[in-house]
Amino acid sequence: MLKEYEYQAEVINALLGQRLWRRGKRARWHERRAVLLTRYLCFDEEGKKKQHVLQEAMRGVVEALRDEDTGIGEVSSSLSIFVTHDSLINYGSLPTKPRAPPRSARETAQSSGTRAMCV
Repeated sequence: MLKEYEYQAEVINALLGQRLWRRGKRARWHERRAVLLTRYLCFDEEGKKKQHVLQEAMRGVVEALRDEDTGIGEVSSSLSIFVTHDSLINYGSLPTKPRAPPRSARETAQSSGTRAMCV
């Protein structure tokens, strides 16, 4: 089943469609489905993102939060989830905070007020 992402998604959807067997694994299935949809199945042949697949992933996350067998329903009931169409369009293109360059041991020691050991 390596790299057969469409087949994996079909199996996971079938498992999530029933509530008789392995109910304790539903949280993992929801998580794997979200990973499959957002990481492997959301790009077309030209490398562009498929918006309908990302929307399906977002609906799956909301479904996971509402699923009483996942064990996260109690936590999510106190949270308000607001998903807009704009957030789905811009998914994956969120600005990231630039990382500061790594500091040397001497700079770290000087800022903390200790002496650096030079080797």
